[in-house]
Amino acid sequence: MQYESGAFTAPGAIYSTSTLLSPATYSYCFEAQDIWGAQASGAPTSDKTGPVVKAKIAGKIATYYGTLLSNKKVSLYHNSSFENSAYTDSNGEFLFSWLNPGENYLIVPDTMSTYDVSEVNYAPLTDDANQQFLNMDNVTLVSGHIKDPNNAVMSGIQAQLSGTHSDTYTSQSTGYYRFYVTTNSYTVALNHASYVFNPSSYTLNNVSSEQNDLDFSRINRAPALSVTSETGYTSDAVEPNISPVTQNLSFRLVYKDEDNDQPKQTYPIIYILKDGATIQSFSPSLESGTCIGGAVYSGASALDKVGDYTYNVLVYDLYNMAQSGIFSGSFQVYAEKPSVPTNMSQVTQDGAHVVSGQIHLCWACDNPNNDELTYTLYLSEPQGKNAPAKNAASYNFISVYTGSSPNCTLNSLEADRVYYWKIGVENQYGAVSESPVYSFSTIGQPNKAFNYPNPFNPTKGEATNIVFEMPEDGSVEISVFSEYGDIIWSNDYFNLSKGSNQISYDGKDGNSNNLYNGTYLCRVKKKYNGTESTDKLRLLVIK
Repeated sequence: MQYESGAFTAPGAIYSTSTLLSPATYSYCFEAQDIWGAQASGAPTSDKTGPVVKAKIAGKIATYYGTLLSNKKVSLYHNSSFENSAYTDSNGEFLFSWLNPGENYLIVPDTMSTYDVSEVNYAPLTDDANQQFLNMDNVTLVSGHIKDPNNAVMSGIQAQLSGTHSDTYTSQSTGYYRFYVTTNSYTVALNHASYVFNPSSYTLNNVSSEQNDLDFSRINRAPALSVTSETGYTSDAVEPNISPVTQNLSFRLVYKDEDNDQPKQTYPIIYILKDGATIQSFSPSLESGTCIGGAVYSGASALDKVGDYTYNVLVYDLYNMAQSGIFSGSFQVYAEKPSVPTNMSQVTQDGAHVVSGQIHLCWACDNPNNDELTYTLYLSEPQGKNAPAKNAASYNFISVYTGSSPNCTLNSLEADRVYYWKIGVENQYGAVSESPVYSFSTIGQPNKAFNYPNPFNPTKGEATNIVFEMPEDGSVEISVFSEYGDIIWSNDYFNLSKGSNQISYDGKDGNSNNLYNGTYLCRVKKKYNGTESTDKLRLLVIK
């Protein structure tokens, strides 16, 4: 409170204040202390009955489109009994004053008309409720539903009324929208940046009755796929277009939908085809962007077979609409060829003469990538001794072995013939390499033991081949003697096969010294099936 006048001694000082109270019934009392904290006493310090602040209820009546209406009756009911009535003034306003705060009142506009709100309950604790009643006389309902391509309702879509009056209404959870109009001309349309609807709008002329079936159905437009136009993706969706086997191929593409619809679940799908058949399919992942502006999808795949491939991409939107046109392209997968196989067989070096009916061929192939290699041995038909020079195209090669081992034993070769052979190698990716053509000759079946070349020169590293016939499987002892009958060298060979056999002798004595010039006697003692037989031949050594 504020000091007003007077002394603190008798008769006393006057204090006063003022305040604005909300509608209610009040009581009051005073409290005071001197500067030493002593409490004031006297009758004013006890509770006193205070003022009762009355409430008022005010409001307006207008047409649906906001024109204020004067001289419209409003009735006031208190505790279910009629208490008073009022009429709107030239501003369309009505007022009821001196109402008991906190008690129940009912406001009812003129029952001779129709209003958007028929009545309102109040327990006034404020001065002004500002209730507005809209007069619905001479208005007509125009309404409908908004639906998506699957005929499901769409909420949150703004409907727009234009014409004599304008208005907007956002569709409810049921897809419902509505307007109230007077008998004039109007257009009803939907306002949305992405969607297109059928019909695009409704035109109403001289509306005189309710129009409650003005439905809009969303038109679903097909999505589109395109390239990203990034480096490597300017004309297709794959990079690289020529790729080593097992290297990842990157796929990038853009999904765009004018309706801003997401792709159907698991789509887009990329199909990889070889010779027209699908060998792989996968779904790329969303990387960035929006459906209406262009969403980038990316993914990767690796192939373990070489060849030419094509790919197709298929996508549907949420409403099962496929993209317009076919989105496709091509690429190639290659593999590094294995190294060219080389002949590693000591007895069948290119052009060698062999006498055994059982020939062992072996070869080698570098394999730095540790690929799975499959070898194929090709052997020509036997040729006569006057066969032309080697030419892979001149002979009828047939496959006599396929496997992972780099060796093969040939049996039952014809005598006195020329054979041509080559090796093909293929890795698990289908890449193939082929060796040159090699040859060997089989000698005729010998009547007795002989050697070639003869003479030979051990000091130049030459050896001679001792050729003999085994009547049965068995062993042989080969011995070399001087012209005086002294034994110079001897060795035993076991597990020899029936037929022509060949043993290489390097022209050294038992102490590994080269033989001198001269003629030496060679004895071939054969043992088989409990029987022995001996062949003799002469060796000529020339230095």
